[in-house]
This record gives sequence, C-alpha cells and structure tokens, in this order.
Amino acid sequence: MSLDSTPDLPLAGTRTILVVDDVGVVRKAAFRLLSEAGYRVFEAGSATEALEVLATSRQPIDLVLVDVVMPDVGGVALAHLIREEWPAVRILFMSAYPAEILVREGLDHPNVSFLAKPFTRSELLNKVVTTLRVHAEHDGQAPRSSQSSS
Repeated sequence: MSLDSTPDLPLAGTRTILVVDDVGVVRKAAFRLLSEAGYRVFEAGSATEALEVLATSRQPIDLVLVDVVMPDVGGVALAHLIREEWPAVRILFMSAYPAEILVREGLDHPNVSFLAKPFTRSELLNKVVTTLRVHAEHDGQAPRSSQSSS
C-alpha cells in the first residue's frame, strides 16, 4: 500500500464534514480531498460562518475539521461553542503551528483529535475515519452522530 493510498472509508458517503479554515487554499484542498473520498462537505472561512452552517444545514454535521489558529475566534473557542450547541458533533483540529503555540491557543488536552498541516490525502482521510470511529466507540453507539440534543 502506498503512503498516499485511500484508507478503508466505510463512513464516506454517509457522513457530513464541515471544514473551517481562514486560509482559502487549505480549506479548498481539504474540501476537494474529502469530497473526492465521498463525504458531503461544507466549508467556512471563519467561526461565524461555521456556526451559520451548523445552524442552517439540513444534513447533520458529523465532524468539524477546524484550524486551531484563526483571526477573531480561534478553533479551540469555536469547538467549545459547537460542543455547547451540538454536543454530538466531532471535532478534528488541524494546524501547522508548533506545540507551544497550540498550547497557548488552548489546545492542551492530550486526547484531542489533531492533524498536522501540511497533510497528505491519506493522512487527512485516515484521521477523519479514526476520529469518527473513536468517538462513536467511546459513546457506545454506531458511528453516526446527530445534531439534536434529545
């Protein structure tokens, strides 16, 4: 298997991912890679846009891929807002910054899902699948989330 081959993607085609990054080229690349793998994908360039997508989407968002360091509202603060309103949504953080910057931004929990930038197609897809699976297993349910808080 090559380093950039497609991982087993049993969750693709049935999962919806929101990509949040203020850098358009990164956001578009992640959007393209996830779409080509069969995921339904939305994108947002800011925390405000991300919250609007989450609030108005007809599809439940299963996972938010969010940059840690963004202007105005950073990824960690956005994750807290998302978890308050949509606790079933999974968060996968991404960043190109070194660990000390990430800790300063509030990303200091040892069990967070994290993807280092730049990433390959395989790294992105593997981390998405792992994040969806690990959280589903942790919750004791099939790998499917819902936006409802019932």
